[in-house]
Amino acid sequence: MNEVEGTVVRVANGVAWVRIEDADQACGGCQERTNGCALRARKAGQIVPVASALDVKEGDAVRVCARQGAVLRAVLWAYFVPLLCALGVAAIAFGVSASEAWAYAGLLLGLALGFLLARLRFLPREPILSLRFKDDD
Repeated sequence: MNEVEGTVVRVANGVAWVRIEDADQACGGCQERTNGCALRARKAGQIVPVASALDVKEGDAVRVCARQGAVLRAVLWAYFVPLLCALGVAAIAFGVSASEAWAYAGLLLGLALGFLLARLRFLPREPILSLRFKDDD
């Protein structure tokens, strides 16, 4: 699991807003690939919203955690699946009708279908990021 330390700056509606403290102390793969934490806008002090069931309060020291590979899977579902659906439905529409207008319509329909599939895929899942208290090692 990838983790970075932070401090809770605000809590509202089950969402903890966490300021990333030391974004250069990235975990695992992020340090190797980007020389820093992927949870930040490439600088410390970034505030990240994290859904949390923990009873955190403003000022609590926490760790923001992301399961290994979770971000990559989310990116693939968010970009690759809609693109693949768009191209596939456009190709089928063009093959059936041999009309560019139907191909464009198929492209838009496939794109909408792809986004719907991606959205339905992530509805029942827990968020990519989670929280735990800093002293829970």
